[in-house]
Amino acid sequence: MATSCQPRLRSSHRLSFGPSLLILSRVVAALLCVLVPAVTSLAPKPKQELCDLSRGAWMRSPRRFPRYTTVAGRPSTCPFVRSSYACERNNRPDLRYREYRWQPFDCPISYFSPSGFRFLMRNRRMLLVGDSMMSNLFEALLCSISSAGYDGQPFKRKTKGEWSIKGVRFPAFSFSLEYYFSPYIVRASRRSIRNGVTGKGGHGFDVYVDEMDPVLEHVMTNYSTVVFHSGVWWLQNVPRRTVPNLFFAGGTQRNLTNIAAHTWALSTVRSFVKKIDYSGVPFFLSFSPKHAGAGETQPGVEGSGGGAWVGACGAHVPASSTFVHSRYSDSLDTAEEYAAAQKSVFQGSPVRFLDVTGISALRPDAHLGVWWHSRDQSGPNSPQEQGELPFSGDCTHWCLPGVPDMWVDVMYTHMILEPSLF
Repeated sequence: MATSCQPRLRSSHRLSFGPSLLILSRVVAALLCVLVPAVTSLAPKPKQELCDLSRGAWMRSPRRFPRYTTVAGRPSTCPFVRSSYACERNNRPDLRYREYRWQPFDCPISYFSPSGFRFLMRNRRMLLVGDSMMSNLFEALLCSISSAGYDGQPFKRKTKGEWSIKGVRFPAFSFSLEYYFSPYIVRASRRSIRNGVTGKGGHGFDVYVDEMDPVLEHVMTNYSTVVFHSGVWWLQNVPRRTVPNLFFAGGTQRNLTNIAAHTWALSTVRSFVKKIDYSGVPFFLSFSPKHAGAGETQPGVEGSGGGAWVGACGAHVPASSTFVHSRYSDSLDTAEEYAAAQKSVFQGSPVRFLDVTGISALRPDAHLGVWWHSRDQSGPNSPQEQGELPFSGDCTHWCLPGVPDMWVDVMYTHMILEPSLF
């Protein structure tokens, strides 16, 4: 307070000092008031406590969002979004899904700032590792960066594994963002089987839950930040999989449930981060929920009983927790079970847990739906004629711009609260 900076002199002291000493004492006191806080501000600040960002609500904010567009010819067009994620470019008619922001109940969230990100990540490399849900985050982050006008240079780097590392360099601040497709994060090899009677083939994976993906094991220390994600590939109902996975540890096949194997694999990731004494900043993005079930087979407005096409996967606006848990109970129960296991594994570890499961669960409206490819708005492919929705709708991945932009904000908030790590 200002009053604490005034010299407190008794009347007897004023008489004994004389006018010149009295003035000098006040000058010294004033200088101390200026210098002491300034010196104190230079001292290391303790880490700010991060509140629970997962508790909140979706608020429509058309002036702030979307940050970018996928439609060509506009000033904010992002060149990095694949065609299957570009729902607006694919003629999706309802576009309000792009305009929502996440607002936590108990604290503010730091919405992504390209200049702030540039300050933190100058001369650095970031790697995103995981399944195709991580590609949603990869492209959302690329678009958030490029929305400030930063030009990116795409590249691809071969690895000794099945998949390459692809990325984009931003010369303006010597930063590269890279993505490596590794759906299990641990070592896995494809196993194909052909039925001798029907002639039909299928494939599963041999997953070694106690061994890191060899490519990741080799390259991880080259990056200052690594973001992990794994989830949907651990489920048996992954599209096009007709052969169950087999799980191995110590070179021996183990009889494990999917979630037990997943938990073991994440423990391997946690141990590996500790083993190599990773000096960078590791994150883990939690399970991304799908909205399968009634939302796909009988699309309709919340509370309307379904039947009319109004959005991607049975909704055209964010839904309440009560609604999504009643309508998509099976898929959301699975997502929450996996997210809880993920959070438990990384509790108390250097890996920062990005809890986006509950946030995303409230957005059945923001999936690709049938808009993963271009659709006419008249004729047999019109919204009123989407009888094939259960067969062609994608209620797992997300439109861009959309929900993954909020994943970017959650990660950015963690970064802002711990800037000393970067």
